[in-house]
Amino acid sequence: FIPGNLTSTVLDSINNNGLFIFLVSNLLTGFINMSINTLETSNKMAVIILIGYSLTWTLLALYLDKGRSTSSFRKEIEKMWYHTIDVYMYIVGTT
Repeated sequence: FIPGNLTSTVLDSINNNGLFIFLVSNLLTGFINMSINTLETSNKMAVIILIGYSLTWTLLALYLDKGRSTSSFRKEIEKMWYHTIDVYMYIVGTT
């Protein structure tokens, strides 16, 4: 037994809105594939597309589930934002 709350707000939000998130993810995939020639993009652009893609449907899941707890929603958004900036700075710094 491990004490404490071991649930993730992001995973709970995605689980609570699973079908809608699945449909939005499929639409986003189709939109990206139709608007960008993904076979000829650079590695940096591919990572930026993946981060944007993941961030979009994750934020949508959190937004749809925000009525449950506004303070945890804000904390999750801040954590994701800072993590996204860290990943971007790492990508820019390594090329």
